Amino acid sequence: LYMRYALIILALAGIAYGESQLFVTFGSNSTVMQYDSAGKLNQTPVGLKSIGATFKFTLVSTPIPSSPRVFAGVDGAYTVYDSIYSAGLYINPFVEVKIPFITLNGGFNIDFSSGGGLITDGANALMLKANLGIPFFHGELGYAYTFESDSLNPPDVFTFKTGPAFKIGLGNLTYVKGGLDVVYRKGIGGDTDAYNLSILPYAGIKISSLEIDALIGLKDEYGLYGVSISGKNTLAPGVGIILQFRLY
Repeated sequence: LYMRYALIILALAGIAYGESQLFVTFGSNSTVMQYDSAGKLNQTPVGLKSIGATFKFTLVSTPIPSSPRVFAGVDGAYTVYDSIYSAGLYINPFVEVKIPFITLNGGFNIDFSSGGGLITDGANALMLKANLGIPFFHGELGYAYTFESDSLNPPDVFTFKTGPAFKIGLGNLTYVKGGLDVVYRKGIGGDTDAYNLSILPYAGIKISSLEIDALIGLKDEYGLYGVSISGKNTLAPGVGIILQFRLY
């Protein structure tokens, strides 16, 4: 009984100190090709345009410095392919926990596309991510357990992203940031040995309530691609731009 009351008080404290955040993302990449089973490029470049959003609300937060914070939210995107492909839509409700230097995220991705397109597999997936961020360096591990859909059984997806990063400014009020990530993804595409290796440059600026991030790559339902270096049975993104704006 006491534990129940303690949890209720903690939740109310989180709402009292909580805040909501809304990010809107625009993406454009006109140089996307595809690797075949031998790792060679075998398609004419295809153009992709996307728009997405991420909303987060603080469930648990206290005024105690470095205390854990818990968020609930949803993100999603709509992607329009070149005329020879169909469009794709996904929505991913999630829960996120932040402690100093570590962020844990779990969600369930709902894929409304029919599968077989260039950037979606048509399958729902359980999504798990762990992010480590320390001064000048960060890394992220991701795993997606995919469910069979429309007689398709796509492979589970493993992602790994790491690289140097910098952030210069006055705390979290005003700053500039940037970095260069190496992104490895396995299980993307038609079989379990499909993979992609890419490099993802990015930069960002925050001035008061204005926050803008720019990334050179491509985003899909499982995360980010950079500019492709090598791969097999999967996408080969070229230079494209992703812009993310924080509205509040």
